[in-house]
Amino acid sequence: LASRLGVAAEDVHGVEITFDGDGRFVDFDHESPLAHQRGKATLIASLGLPRPLVAVGDGSTDLAIRTAGIADLFVAYTGFVRRTAVVAGADRTVDSFDALHALLLP
Repeated sequence: LASRLGVAAEDVHGVEITFDGDGRFVDFDHESPLAHQRGKATLIASLGLPRPLVAVGDGSTDLAIRTAGIADLFVAYTGFVRRTAVVAGADRTVDSFDALHALLLP
């Protein structure tokens, strides 16, 4: 999918998963930083991205990027699910991709 969208392989980060011979899920890489609560924050910090940095997400692992001081702004995306704790910790909240676009690229 990333390749079809023009995203370079080195810019894709995820948890490796394994399947059996019938294509059924077997397990995931339990050692991956992304398999842990603060893993996204750890990964983002390691990338050395330019500031200011905006993080967007709908879960506590996304919010951790802000609470760890790695992102300068956290936008809670509530278009799929609204989690009270995530919204409470967010700097801004949006409920659609159009609203996110308008916020970030006015």
